[in-house]
Amino acid sequence: MNFPIVLIANAAGGVGKTTLTHCISAAAAEYGKKVLAIDCDPQATLTFRCGIENPRLTSAEVFSGEHQITNAIVKTMERFTLLPGASRLASQDLKNVNLLNTLNDDFDLCIIDTPSGPSSVLSALMTVATYVVIPVNSSFHSIRGALHIRDFQRNSGVSPTMRLVMNNSDDPTLDETVTHDFTVLEPALPRALEVKSAEITTQSVLSFASHAQISSDIRELSYSLLEELGQF
Repeated sequence: MNFPIVLIANAAGGVGKTTLTHCISAAAAEYGKKVLAIDCDPQATLTFRCGIENPRLTSAEVFSGEHQITNAIVKTMERFTLLPGASRLASQDLKNVNLLNTLNDDFDLCIIDTPSGPSSVLSALMTVATYVVIPVNSSFHSIRGALHIRDFQRNSGVSPTMRLVMNNSDDPTLDETVTHDFTVLEPALPRALEVKSAEITTQSVLSFASHAQISSDIRELSYSLLEELGQF
């Protein structure tokens, strides 16, 4: 099986891409997997949430070919490895994304937080992705963003496996609308105050509220994803 490279993507903003990237990375590490999380969003929110500010080397320098990835990665408190992001990524040409396919000796899987909207960053990453996980919530904005990602993938001529995650979703009508077009990764993740509280810390909700129901749901969803990726 190919080295699993998972994009967390939606053309819409505010759907929980960064939170899901953080949580799946932490959950996979709890399951004993060697995880590389990559912040490819120029907003670098994942980097900030992991307690890292103003990193000297980031995904921008690595994917431009200026520096080796081994010089830029850092170990987080939640036992996964992070390649930080930075705002300068927005102006970079990601020439070197194929290096991700050489990391299978060091990591079990790679999970990438991506920017909102179709972009050159997303286009480059789509060429190496094996999976695309699309979080949506109870808004037509997020569903429209998911459909944009599907169309973007089709038009780019690549064929990663696509999965939908119902995130913060409480409208079954919208759920039924979007699930006609996608295979859904279970379980759905309900809205939870613990997630918002964890976002102002340097921990995922799995560490912040380890025994909360939402943490259990995220672990179950992450296990389902890891099973699909051939990690068990």
